[in-house]
Amino acid sequence: MAARKILMALAFVLIGHTTAPAATLLTSPFDSVEITRGFARCLVTNGSAKQGGARVTEFDASGRVLASESTLVRPHVTDNSVAALAFNNTAESPAYCECTVPSAATWRCSFVYVDQFETPSVISIIEGR
Repeated sequence: MAARKILMALAFVLIGHTTAPAATLLTSPFDSVEITRGFARCLVTNGSAKQGGARVTEFDASGRVLASESTLVRPHVTDNSVAALAFNNTAESPAYCECTVPSAATWRCSFVYVDQFETPSVISIIEGR
């Protein structure tokens, strides 16, 4: 009887500690047809209380991968490990981001465009859902 209780308790512990499936967050496409300067990058933010892994990918308008990086992100930190890519007035300019993260509830994925390094500059941020 005691062995059965131990096995049942162990089963509940194992069921309670299964990992949740990863979430994929996508930003809306950035309309960059007439953009000839500036750069864009993908950012991932961990709003949870524990460190987690994320895969961040930046695409052009046709869906071709321009940059991709896997990274560990500390709690309450925004990571920018994916390279900033310049706009070159071609179809290869950055258009949107995809982030594979542990939880859609506590993580964010952003596409960030900056037109120049000097001030004043225009900064556009598109959040992923």
